[in-house]
Amino acid sequence: MIGEEGLRPSERSTADLTAAVESVLSAPGADGIRRLGALGIDAVYAPDVDADVARALDAAPLLEPSGSDAPTSRVWTMVEPAAPPAVDGVPWRPWVAGGQLVLWLLAIVLTAPVRRRESTLEDDAEEVRA
Repeated sequence: MIGEEGLRPSERSTADLTAAVESVLSAPGADGIRRLGALGIDAVYAPDVDADVARALDAAPLLEPSGSDAPTSRVWTMVEPAAPPAVDGVPWRPWVAGGQLVLWLLAIVLTAPVRRRESTLEDDAEEVRA
């Protein structure tokens, strides 16, 4: 969605994410992985990962190792597809989008080329004399 990056996550979803990450890092289990998926996370990237953490995540259910861009980093992806993240927006956001649409349409109509009426030579001569 356009403009979605400008929305802040709610405090509740931030707390849920923190709890899910703590759960996965302390004892990687299917419940913690599913909680991450419910928050819209479909991959885990760990740069300069500790060997113990890497082994724990390798053994975690519902995570499978994926490629990485550096030899010291690791990536794991979810086996089950993640849910799209729920973004709490302000209630007047659709009205702002509708208003912007109306302004765009108005600008397009006002800048459209129009047909000029043909003027005769006499009208032009009168304008020059005046």
